[in-house]
Amino acid sequence: MFISQLQEPKNIYDFLSTISIPILTLIGVFIGSYVQRQTEFKKWLRSKRAEVFSDFLVVLDRCYRKMDDEINNAKPDEYGNLFIDPIIQYDEAFTLVHIVKLFLRKKDRESFNQLFNDLVLLHGQLHLGVSRLGEMREKKNLIHDLFTKNIETPRW
Repeated sequence: MFISQLQEPKNIYDFLSTISIPILTLIGVFIGSYVQRQTEFKKWLRSKRAEVFSDFLVVLDRCYRKMDDEINNAKPDEYGNLFIDPIIQYDEAFTLVHIVKLFLRKKDRESFNQLFNDLVLLHGQLHLGVSRLGEMREKKNLIHDLFTKNIETPRW
């Protein structure tokens, strides 16, 4: 039925319009599908980043409190010195650091790693007394800001 209805194109313009409509439709379908996949991926990535970053911040806070409890309950040695290894107290957070770095933009991974390591080391430097607490708070805020920036702008 359809074959009998087909006619020879009268000129090149008829031929091109006959072919171009289905081709442009297919191209539009492929472009629309691609854009939708990219949008869905960006939504997923943003959601996953928020989940991973919030999990890390909860664990970081738990390790922070664990370290403070250890400091408060520690007994000084015979010379009156306290030594508490922050790496042991922050072990759970060290495990999550690698997962967090997978979801950070490449350019932010090293600065995050440095901020986290500085925070842990500062917590263990008891000889600095309370003067280290402000700097520790600043490191935590910078980590939070870094996470916020990565959630707001999911770029590669």
